[in-house]
Amino acid sequence: MIHFFRIAFYCLIASSVIAQTVGDRHYFDFQNANGDVLKYALAGGLTAPQFSAGDLNNDGILDLYIFDKVGDVHLTFINKGTPSQEDYEYAPEYETAFPNVEDWAMLRDYNGDNIPDLFASGTRLGASGIEVFKGAYENNKLTFIPIKNWRYSFDVLSYLSNSGSQLNVYVTGQDIPSLDDIDNDGDLDVVTFNISGSAMDFYRNMAVENGFSLDSLYFELDDICWGRFHESGFSSEIELSTHIDTCAVSGIYVGRGAVHSGSTSVTLDIDGDMDREVLLGDISSNAMTLLKNTNNDQKAFFTSQENDFPSDDVPVDIFIFPAGYYLDLNNDDKKDLIFAPNETIGEDDAVCWYYKDVSTNNIADFNYEQSDFLVGDMIDLGSGAYPTIFDYNADGLLDLLIGNFGYFETTGYDVRLTLYKNIGTASNPIFRLEEEDYLNFSQYATRNLMPSVGDLDGDEDLDLIVGDEAGILYYVENMGGKDNPVDFGSIIYKYKDIDVGQHSAPIIYDADGDGLSDLIVGEKNGNLNFFKNIGSLGNPDFEMNPDFEPNNSFWGQVDTRVPGFVIGYSSPTIVVVDEIPQLLVGSNRGVILQYDGLENDVFNKKDERYGNIDVGKESSVALADLNKNGFLDMVVGNFRGGISIYQTNLDSGEDPISTTTPQNGISTIKIYPNPATNIFVVESEDVSETFSVELYDLLGRNLIYKEAQHKTIIDVASMATGVYLCKVNGQGYTYNKKIVIK
Repeated sequence: MIHFFRIAFYCLIASSVIAQTVGDRHYFDFQNANGDVLKYALAGGLTAPQFSAGDLNNDGILDLYIFDKVGDVHLTFINKGTPSQEDYEYAPEYETAFPNVEDWAMLRDYNGDNIPDLFASGTRLGASGIEVFKGAYENNKLTFIPIKNWRYSFDVLSYLSNSGSQLNVYVTGQDIPSLDDIDNDGDLDVVTFNISGSAMDFYRNMAVENGFSLDSLYFELDDICWGRFHESGFSSEIELSTHIDTCAVSGIYVGRGAVHSGSTSVTLDIDGDMDREVLLGDISSNAMTLLKNTNNDQKAFFTSQENDFPSDDVPVDIFIFPAGYYLDLNNDDKKDLIFAPNETIGEDDAVCWYYKDVSTNNIADFNYEQSDFLVGDMIDLGSGAYPTIFDYNADGLLDLLIGNFGYFETTGYDVRLTLYKNIGTASNPIFRLEEEDYLNFSQYATRNLMPSVGDLDGDEDLDLIVGDEAGILYYVENMGGKDNPVDFGSIIYKYKDIDVGQHSAPIIYDADGDGLSDLIVGEKNGNLNFFKNIGSLGNPDFEMNPDFEPNNSFWGQVDTRVPGFVIGYSSPTIVVVDEIPQLLVGSNRGVILQYDGLENDVFNKKDERYGNIDVGKESSVALADLNKNGFLDMVVGNFRGGISIYQTNLDSGEDPISTTTPQNGISTIKIYPNPATNIFVVESEDVSETFSVELYDLLGRNLIYKEAQHKTIIDVASMATGVYLCKVNGQGYTYNKKIVIK
């Protein structure tokens, strides 16, 4: 017997998780309130995205790679190559090849082999520099090999100083450098703000000059005031020099401007004269500034500036710290511009400002297209996404309720519960945005709503319990009764005065088996709090202090923190399998921890990285059989404000009947024997009915396809023992049945 509590969990083998599929291959459809299908619904949202082009699948077409600074996650989109159109397909199967990096990452082909390489911040290595990974193809899939630097103490790019020693090519994790062929000699140079933060250094790649191969990455610090400008340490103000041989402000290398704390840069030849202009973003500004070059590439000299770029169209307006990226987004062989925040806290809605180059000559002409490129077709609830699953309208279809940290506003955060209604069928769920402020939870001046459903008062319907950033709970009793649509009453604020400190993440679960539903509450510190129900059926009650008996503030001795850190953000999920509790816990680091078997008040930790899933930051999990095929589907939220869905091989605990009546009511399908040994039979009671039979393994691979009339025998003698999915496609219906082969 299996019992579910809020976000159910099953004991599953990590390798059995089928990779999430979205876009054209998405697992379930999602729609906005108007009924428009969200093409990238399950990509997980975007908050601080960084854009690069590179051929991910070796088909000769440049695809789209995005690194999001929030959670340091990789997202990959295959370019379908439609001329003059933005035509991408989210392809998460390419993400696993990318290495763990932090702060910033971009694709460039530095060695001229037409394979993209990865350049990333050296923060992970403890260096303010640039880490490099050489790209290669394995079975037409991009992979990476880290590049060692035998000349320097860290594996980051270095240059030979005047003293003869090797020093790091200096780039902070906060800045975005420009990696470009500045001098037009065929190798890749680096332009970035220097350690003072007020002027730019030009690191010239000397591979071509010295006759080396492009693989050498041999740099010299060529110019310590590239372009001869100075950026204020207190604002985004730019001061230009009046002479090509003089920096705008003298003495900037002895500390002036050192308070400046962040800049982004992207170089481009905007006027077709073969030298580089630069677009600058600043941590103290919401706009981009274009500096125009009137000299050649050997010695840049910026003599004019265009503030609020582009001043002749809709200017970039990102609340804090914008960054620009230069790549062809619409397959017209002209590079476009896209701008996004370079800060993890701030703008989380209009985060992809797309400007298309519509020029007909070599002089770029950028037209504003939209501020929600890609992300407008995703589920993105601002910051944070905390899902739970329940049938709110009692139509037999499971719906999705998602809390968020909040939508960013300059005056604070607008926090919501968002309801997606399942308007599909039992076997083909379709989720449409139904309510953006469910139960009017935005009325509370709070952040980080974490919903959960369960029968707290013992009347056999589902009540709602919600945690928030302040560590308190909200309780909403369901007055609807068993098997009826939910009828939530008034919201009880600060339920029972329970307070776990910060970031309360509750679930409803009878932990001690006394027939009364208790509360298990995760929190910022990464532990779980057990609150025993000391009331009675119909009248739940709790001692508010988690440290007072009969409560337990370190229930199961669960701790989701990384050693040495104080933040864990535990978000629990529990299911009971054969009377043994199983536990799955989301965490601040974006992975999911797996536990099972509570013995002597201690859970056994089985996996630190369940299913090898890592959503970057603040994972939260919901499990349910969304398409009624007998297997659980896993919805995972993240702090970028989005969700992803994984199909699992987990038995939902429901025992689907072995026959089904199609919608036309004419015939009934039977599948037997089950379990099977050498064969099983698929039979329709209608001797004239034709249908097809498909057999899938738990990785989603189609093993058998057979067409039949009335009855057919499926030979499985050569199949390995285990669980399979049999799919019968008849006239106007589809029937799914688990088959066990012994």
